Amino acid sequence: MSAKRRNTYNKVRLSLFLCSYGAYTILDRFKNKPNYRIVSRLSNILNLDIHLLNKFFSFGINPRGLPNLNSLTKYLVPKEKMLVYLEIEHEIINLTLEKQDKENTAFEDYDKAIMEPAIERVAGNRLKNIEDDKVFDTQLEELKRKYQNWYYATAYKYKLPTSRIIPFILRLIQN
Repeated sequence: MSAKRRNTYNKVRLSLFLCSYGAYTILDRFKNKPNYRIVSRLSNILNLDIHLLNKFFSFGINPRGLPNLNSLTKYLVPKEKMLVYLEIEHEIINLTLEKQDKENTAFEDYDKAIMEPAIERVAGNRLKNIEDDKVFDTQLEELKRKYQNWYYATAYKYKLPTSRIIPFILRLIQN
């Protein structure tokens, strides 16, 4: 990979991570005590730029210079798949917040308990204005399978942690 392409890949990767459930969870866990050691460990674990991560975790804002994921034209993963990945991550965050509101407890669940409803919500949101229930159910199942494949393909290509791996990363950071 050329230096420019590698730089763009790393920036897209960091931008995707900062919009993910993983970044949200880590920021929420350490918002009272973000220190350089924690950010350094996270940077080593995920192989991300320590200075940009430190800006995000110290100030809670996306650092300047990161690409706008909606405007890029060249990706390793097609833009539509990447946008579905981001929508699923957003729904995972929403489901987590809803569950915390209902139970007033910390939410550390594994993959299927939160992933399937998030994918179903994203797929259901795409299927608007379908009157026939059988057609809706058939298309929903197809979209759920497709979106699940797209989600994991994007996470794999950009080496991003999924919701199942986040508790392990949190343990590694704390030690």
